[in-house]
Amino acid sequence: METFEDLRKCWQENTSRNDSADTLSKESVEKVIRSRIRREKNTVMQYFWASFAYQVLIYAFASHLIIKFWGDGELMLLAFCGTMLYIPFTILLMKKFKAMSIRATDNLDFSGQDIRSSVKNQYVLLADFFRFKKMFEWLAIPLSCLIMVLIVFKLYVPGEIEEHVTGAIISFLALLSCFAAAIYFQNRKRFIAPLRQLKLILEDIAQDSYDLFQE
Repeated sequence: METFEDLRKCWQENTSRNDSADTLSKESVEKVIRSRIRREKNTVMQYFWASFAYQVLIYAFASHLIIKFWGDGELMLLAFCGTMLYIPFTILLMKKFKAMSIRATDNLDFSGQDIRSSVKNQYVLLADFFRFKKMFEWLAIPLSCLIMVLIVFKLYVPGEIEEHVTGAIISFLALLSCFAAAIYFQNRKRFIAPLRQLKLILEDIAQDSYDLFQE
């Protein structure tokens, strides 16, 4: 894919030869900007949809447990706690999803200030959600793993957790390790890389990569 530097060089070579060079270069820059922002936005949107589907499954499973084992106070409490644990995350997820899904770049006039504000807004929204996500995961993932282990041992292991403490601890640590590994790679692909790319776009704009429109 072309970079702003490539397009600037092309524009500088052509501007003395052709009066339409500025228009052509502007169209090329618009294409690069749209493509880069859209690519990073799509990467994040894939996470939002997958996360939303996962949370729907959690709510559905918790509701199933509550209905099926109505009257079993311990199971109902575990299912209820699991549901309440994710509600704040789901609310913020949908709020950020709505904000980031707005295709603001499709109608930009591509003045320097307009595109800079749009990219910065996307960066801030994603960075804010990522900070909340990391704080949430420190609390929610261990608790979620604990709840899952308690439910599984209560439903499927004779003697429940009281008679299989060692097995429960091993199961908890194994489940926690799987979640931690998945989250690590997820954060790198869906948040750290897009944030880095959005920051590079902002730096490109700040370092005269957008000067085509000022000359």
